[in-house]
Amino acid sequence: MQRGANAFRKPGSAMRSRGTTLNFLKNLTRQSRQFKMVFGFALISVIGILDFITGYELAFSLFYTLPISFLTWFISRRHGIIASIVSALVWLWADIASGQYYSHPLVPIWNTFIRLSFFILAMHLLSALKNSMEHEKKLARTDHLTGALNSRFFMDLAQIEIYRLQRYKHYFTLAYFDLDNFKEVNDQFGHTAGDQALRTIVSYAKRHLRKNDIVARLGGDEFGLLLPETNQESARVVLNNLQAG
Repeated sequence: MQRGANAFRKPGSAMRSRGTTLNFLKNLTRQSRQFKMVFGFALISVIGILDFITGYELAFSLFYTLPISFLTWFISRRHGIIASIVSALVWLWADIASGQYYSHPLVPIWNTFIRLSFFILAMHLLSALKNSMEHEKKLARTDHLTGALNSRFFMDLAQIEIYRLQRYKHYFTLAYFDLDNFKEVNDQFGHTAGDQALRTIVSYAKRHLRKNDIVARLGGDEFGLLLPETNQESARVVLNNLQAG
């Protein structure tokens, strides 16, 4: 019975372990850019030391890709390239320091080049995946014609501001406007001119609004504005400036 009880507890222990790992990763991603950079390159150093201690017979190539991937994903492609170069050099140092014998002086140079190429390839694929995901995410949030946010994401942001208002009493302002006689523009000049008019309105609004203000196309010639941290008086000033141009 005791053995059965222990076996029954194992899934719970696995879930707790997984939860601890996820919390660690979540906390890590919330850290500053400088902290992530130090953590990534420190991890390369730790892996290099372990590579040296275990000797040249055990391959550590997979482990080097972890900090390279981390720095590429959470900082930038440039940091991923630097991490790839550093990892290849650290791997070379670990091989030489652990007593690896080479039949020709060019062998370690060749090996370092191959390892660096492998790291760069892995970094490039990860960077391409990240860019693709960010592009898809942007497309899901924006109106393809005007570049403004779409109505769905606008509603999500408005709901977040409602929660902030309820919890922290941070005021915000919602505004709505449409274009007068827009149908006549389409009928008289064509839909191409109408589309250009919509893009011009969004561009104009973005130039005259604050950086944290949000403009969204709700549909047709209807637009919404979300002004965070803005009470009635402040909103009147912002909207008057928008109207005055």
